[in-house]
Amino acid sequence: MEALQTVKGLFPRMSNSELMAPVENVAVSTERLRQRLLEECVSEAAIQESEQIMDEFASLQSQKMVLRQKYWLLTDTLRHLETEKVDLENTVVDESQRQLKNIGASSRSRPDKYSGEHTSACPTYFWLARVYESQLIINVLGS
Repeated sequence: MEALQTVKGLFPRMSNSELMAPVENVAVSTERLRQRLLEECVSEAAIQESEQIMDEFASLQSQKMVLRQKYWLLTDTLRHLETEKVDLENTVVDESQRQLKNIGASSRSRPDKYSGEHTSACPTYFWLARVYESQLIINVLGS
């Protein structure tokens, strides 16, 4: 759990509004286009409409670039988080296996207080130890 908290702090979250915020203050010079259209004797209304289309296109292009950068940032963050998740799962599995070995060793080495024999000789204790080990494995695999 501590590892998850640490990793979470390494990758600050961006809100959806930050991710999808439109890009503002985009300025594109259309002077060259204007001059070329004037040379071709295009009307002023058509020139202004062309300039507006170019401005809209530049704005969309800028928004696309920002979204692409955010996409790569999110993809990289996801890749790091997946790596950390796998590492954490491996740690949990290793720790569970170690605990299972410790439980198995301690249950076999404890003498039965009623018969004076070891618990491994008593079918009831052996069965309970197996049920407990199985439950631990199920819990580990389920998470």
